[in-house]
Amino acid sequence: MGKKRKRTRRKFTGWNLITLAEGYAQTSIFTDLAFRATPAEFLLGNPGPNAYLTTASKVSLKELIDGLIAGAPIQGHSKTEWEYVVDNVMSGWFDAGLKTIGTGIAFRAGTKLTRRPRAAANRMFKQLGIGDMVRV
Repeated sequence: MGKKRKRTRRKFTGWNLITLAEGYAQTSIFTDLAFRATPAEFLLGNPGPNAYLTTASKVSLKELIDGLIAGAPIQGHSKTEWEYVVDNVMSGWFDAGLKTIGTGIAFRAGTKLTRRPRAAANRMFKQLGIGDMVRV
């Protein structure tokens, strides 16, 4: 047996705003595909007086949880929440796949084209003292 190497800890280099924006864009594509809602609508539900989203194919997290507990269709509809999710995915998977690929390509091209302005912004962040937390 050889010497055991000590595992090196990776240093936190800060939040990359470009990576966060791409992550939100990809999350938005997924939530639109499966739940027909924005990420905020999915997590928070409808901000109006009614807790449920207005369109039957729109599904929020609260509705999914309520549906699991109740095990019955949405009030006034013939399908359960999960059946709407499956229908949404089956009807839009191809478009969502193209959007996902296009978003990835656009972010890669954008980061290459904006290398110099991003470097200048990162230098400014360091001068402001937030370069350890945020970068672009």
